[in-house]
Amino acid sequence: MVNTDRFNKNYLRDLESFIVKRRKSPCIDICEFSGPNGWCLGCGRTRHECQRWKKMKPYEANILEKELKKRMSQLGSEKFK
Repeated sequence: MVNTDRFNKNYLRDLESFIVKRRKSPCIDICEFSGPNGWCLGCGRTRHECQRWKKMKPYEANILEKELKKRMSQLGSEKFK
């Protein structure tokens, strides 16, 4: 006898991962939150933004990605002061 509940859950999980393209994290494995405003020196995100990344709606992540470019530029310019 086949456990259809388990089959359905696995099938739906696999189907969801195929349909929903996951956004790549901006993390570069330099997690040091000593930047201004608590920004990570590696990616520019706050701890809260890192925790929420996988649950963010696409429009939220797009807005944040644009903001991260500005933050990283700011972090770079502060580094050489």
